[in-house]
Amino acid sequence: YAKVILLIFTAISVYLFIMFLDDYFIQSPYKTAKAMNYGNLEFAYWLNGNVNKNDKVIVSTTISEPHIYVAFANKWDPKSYQEATRSWKYQELGLGWLDQMPEYKLGNYTFRRINWLSENKDNFLIGKPDEFPTELSPKILIKYPDNSPAVYIVTPQKFEYAQKSF
Repeated sequence: YAKVILLIFTAISVYLFIMFLDDYFIQSPYKTAKAMNYGNLEFAYWLNGNVNKNDKVIVSTTISEPHIYVAFANKWDPKSYQEATRSWKYQELGLGWLDQMPEYKLGNYTFRRINWLSENKDNFLIGKPDEFPTELSPKILIKYPDNSPAVYIVTPQKFEYAQKSF
């Protein structure tokens, strides 16, 4: 009788352990991608490799703290970064978060909400899918692990990139 109980206990334990491993290593990326800001570092790395210092880049503040990802991917010198941030003064405006500012800049990057109708299409535009027309097919699309769109990168019309997904 004890061997049967031990066998059942072992089988249940092994099953639960396998379910834990599946949930932790396989299901977790799908379940937590949006909450973990998946795609933010990917867009910043793409920009770092494809944008020149003379190109104008508009990054939406709907992407949580986008300036951090841009600075990290560009390997921005911390001293230069700190000097650039002095002009932001969001606390002096009575704001609790930098993303509440209407606009702020870091080098050739401007951080603000995207208004598709009034945007200059000669700029790089980076934002969440709901900031762009539903019929828009961006040249660069960063997807969540479940294959849904995470971040759109709309390149200037003068650039020709093959449609690419990450």
